[in-house]
Amino acid sequence: MKEEPIYLTKEGYNKYLEELRQIQSMIESNARKKSGAYRDAVGDGWHDNFAFEEATREERRLLGL
Repeated sequence: MKEEPIYLTKEGYNKYLEELRQIQSMIESNARKKSGAYRDAVGDGWHDNFAFEEATREERRLLGL
């Protein structure tokens, strides 16, 4: 599949960059939550850890996996 270029106005480009920054911020925030859930877990860190599993699901959603 050949990808076609997308042309943006300066305003459109700035809006696109802001959306990327927001997504990056959400990913970083989720990574901190996931790290905290892993750190606070008892035992092996992820087994039966709802907070960790929820953060993993959110990470996949944000990354589009």
